[in-house]
Amino acid sequence: MGKEKGAGKREGGPNKKERNTGRTFDFSKHGSRYIALQLSYVGWGNQGFASQDTTEDTVEGQLFAALTKTCLILSRETSNYSRCARTDKGVSALGQVVGLRVRSKLLTGLGVVPAGGTGEDLDLRDKQWWLARAEGEAHTGCSIEDVNDELPYLQVLNAVLPPEIRATAWCPVEKGFNARFACTGRSYRYFFSRGDLDIPAM
Repeated sequence: MGKEKGAGKREGGPNKKERNTGRTFDFSKHGSRYIALQLSYVGWGNQGFASQDTTEDTVEGQLFAALTKTCLILSRETSNYSRCARTDKGVSALGQVVGLRVRSKLLTGLGVVPAGGTGEDLDLRDKQWWLARAEGEAHTGCSIEDVNDELPYLQVLNAVLPPEIRATAWCPVEKGFNARFACTGRSYRYFFSRGDLDIPAM
C-alpha cells in the first residue's frame, strides 16, 4: 500500500484558477482508478461510521465530503464504493478499508481507466471470485513505481479531513474489488474503565 509522503508541493485538487472562477471540475478530462483505501479514526465524536440520513456527522459523511471537495470523485453514486465493515457511535478503528474509484493521473496501471474510457476492458472480479480467493493472495500487476507516480491521495485527503480521521494507506485493485467480500477477517478490542468491576469474576 502507498503510505503518506511528507509535506511538499500539493497536487491532486482543483487548481487556484478553477476555485476562484467557480468553474465546474470536468471529470471527463481525467482518468480514474480502482483503489482500496485504509482509514484510521477516533470515533468518539462521530455518530458511527456509516452515512445516515439524519446527520452528516459520520466517518463516511466526512470521507465523502473530503473526496468531493478535492475532486477525487464526482459523487458517491459514481464511485463504485464498498466498505469492509461499519462501526457504531463512539467506536474507533485502526484499519478500516473501503474500495472506490477515484481520479487518476496515469494512463496505464492496475485498475486504471484512461480519460474517456469505460473500464470495460479491465478484468472484472465479481463477488464469487473474492469469496473464493485464497487468504493472503496478492493483487496482481501492482508496483512501487505505479503507486509513487500516482496522485498523492493520502496527502490530498488528510489536508481536508478532520484530524480524528486519517487516510493511512492505499493500493490499486482490480475492477470489481469489493471491500466487504475481499475481507478475510476482523479484529475487535474493547476498552473500558475498570472502576469497581471484579475483573477475575468477569
